[in-house]
Amino acid sequence: MDFTDRFRMMTPYLTWSDSEAFRVLDVGGGPRPYVRFWPQQCSRHYIDPLLTFYEKQPSLNPRLRFKGINYIQGTAEQLPYPEKTIDFALCINALDHTADPDKSLREIRRVMKDNGRFILVIVTYGSLFTMIKRTGLKTITRLRLNLTEEESHSFTDLDIEKKLDRNGFVVCEKAELYTSRARDVAQGKPIRIKLLIYCADALGRLVPRQGVHSFRHEVVWLCARATKPQRPEEERTSR
Repeated sequence: MDFTDRFRMMTPYLTWSDSEAFRVLDVGGGPRPYVRFWPQQCSRHYIDPLLTFYEKQPSLNPRLRFKGINYIQGTAEQLPYPEKTIDFALCINALDHTADPDKSLREIRRVMKDNGRFILVIVTYGSLFTMIKRTGLKTITRLRLNLTEEESHSFTDLDIEKKLDRNGFVVCEKAELYTSRARDVAQGKPIRIKLLIYCADALGRLVPRQGVHSFRHEVVWLCARATKPQRPEEERTSR
């Protein structure tokens, strides 16, 4: 999906303000952070573990292209902000790149204000594809979907909903941004890879909670901060 089209579809779920006291945090902002679209009058923050890497390449360096943003190199698992200081947090296609998605979500919740909002956008997959990747057949999945080594996590919709719930979030709204069917993913692939994709898609329709009409899709979740997050022992038993 085109960058501009994605932002246009996300717009109804965003919270806007031009107040200096309004703080927006872009977690895993990458070379083209979405936080740049917020008014410069508000307090705009960015954190990404690859910031130094981007800075070495002028075409990727967000500091050169987008001014008025507080840039920090760091990880989602250890956000350098006090509790309840962020009005709006966003994590756009970055949670699956984190070392510990659950800890990352807990950190985002920790820094959110009680009335704050969090938008999560992530590509989710069918149950069978996710199961294959988790059992170690990463070579096949990379061939099929051009994944990179850094994409170490694959989730179904149900996985994300469970993670949000157990890490202290309430889902206010959910919407699909785009859908890729098996034939879209298979386009241009060698015949053997196409057969693998179609077989996985056909078998996946037999798996409960598969989401039978799509092979992968990009979903946006708008979340609020739950008043009572689960305790660690509750989290373990809910898995």
